[in-house]
Amino acid sequence: MDVKDRLDKMDADWSRTQNSSNGTKEYEPIPDGQYQARIRRFDFHESKKDGNLLLRTEFEIIAPTNEGRVVSSFHDLENPERLGYAKNHLLLMGVEVERLSEVEAALPAALDKVCEIAVKTRQVGDKSYQNIYLNKVLEGVKAGGSEPRQAPALDSDIPF
Repeated sequence: MDVKDRLDKMDADWSRTQNSSNGTKEYEPIPDGQYQARIRRFDFHESKKDGNLLLRTEFEIIAPTNEGRVVSSFHDLENPERLGYAKNHLLLMGVEVERLSEVEAALPAALDKVCEIAVKTRQVGDKSYQNIYLNKVLEGVKAGGSEPRQAPALDSDIPF
């Protein structure tokens, strides 16, 4: 059976089901502060602004509040002025590579590590942006929970 057929059979349930967000369509922003989080996954994106390749690190918060919420940090891999931030981010996670082309293969070793992250909101005009900073990996601590996922290889179909 294909996916469309399976989804077609669930249309009635879908119509009767209420949204589980208590009537809101957006999550409340995570309050600024320090959190413990596990590294859940990595993937690569193209920047909407300039097309540069970005590394996204996805963190799942595990303490002290907002457990289960997911936040992401993005690092530009093509802007020489910003590359030092990406390199520091990777080194903090224990991802040490001689060449940037080796980073994708080295990322799985950092999955599930427990980290201290900082969430900081910055206001630009009338818009708010949350930045996520990796402060440190908490050595010797491993997180359980849902299975981490590695994004497909770079040469796969990227939807942009």
